[in-house]
This record gives sequence, structure tokens and C-alpha cells, in this order.
Amino acid sequence: MVFLTLRSVKKGGNLRKDGLKYYKDDVISDKKAKEGDILLANTDLSQDGNVIGYPILVPEFNREICFSHHISKLVGDYSQFNERYLFEFLRTTIVHNRMRAFSAGSTVLNLDSTSAERINILIPSREEQRRIAEILSTVDDTIQKEQQIKTELEALKRGLMQDLLTGKVRFPVEA
Repeated sequence: MVFLTLRSVKKGGNLRKDGLKYYKDDVISDKKAKEGDILLANTDLSQDGNVIGYPILVPEFNREICFSHHISKLVGDYSQFNERYLFEFLRTTIVHNRMRAFSAGSTVLNLDSTSAERINILIPSREEQRRIAEILSTVDDTIQKEQQIKTELEALKRGLMQDLLTGKVRFPVEA
């Protein structure tokens, strides 16, 4: 099954695909997740609080999903929320700053989940939540595509540099 750890949480929230691990043993039901669940980093190994309180919106993996003790799952009645809206709200700087304020520790930060439960969440109509989530998802998708293009261009540049600077490719010089 897919195993989500702190390494799976991006700074700013969301899933780091290069942080996925896999697990084969039994897992208690409290540590299992499904598509659409919202998970929060409840620990941070940096004193800067880079990931503490940031969410992951669990995508479809076509396999079972579990998560480490450094991650918590939001539970409760969230029927008044669009899941994508709630996820985006939890990614805001205001919420992250509150999560950091609710964290303590000298070398490892730990989120006080009791305090975090008191964060007030703005609740516009379901239709407005849907529209907000749709706009933010579109922007996220565009950013991801741009990052992929940048990665591909950087790889192309490295290859060209290798060829040009090692003499593999020569240009005729006019006399």
C-alpha cells in the first residue's frame, strides 16, 4: 500500500510524489486513508515549521493508502464543505501561521491538535466554495505544467552544455 510520511508533505501543502513510500504489513484502520481525505502534518523536523499543519488532499492511487504517526487525518462532519475548498483554506498562510503557533518542541515541532481544532473556518455557500476550489485547482495545474516544462528545458540545457563544452559538437569557424 502507499505509505504517506512527512516526506510526502510539500512546503505550502499538497502531496510530494517523490516522498511516497510503500508498506506491506497490516495497519490499524485509524492510519488508513482514502481518496478525498485530508491529512495534516502534525510534526515538523525543522524548527522553521516548514510543513507543520500543511495538508495533503489524498489523490486516487488505485491501492490502499496508510500514513505515519507524523500525520493526522481530519475526521468529523465536513458535509458543509467542498473538500477541495477546505484543503485550499488549510493551505493559506494565515492557517499555517496559526498551526505553527500551536506547535511546540525544542528539536522537533509537534502540533497541539486540541488547539488546532479551534481554528475558525470561513464557510461561503457550497457553490462559492466549488468555484473558489475550481479556480485554485486550475492555477495549481498551470503551475505544475510550467514546472514540468522548466524541468525538461533544464535537462535539455544540461545535455546541450555537455555536447557543446566537451567538443562533441563542433561549429565550422570562418577564416
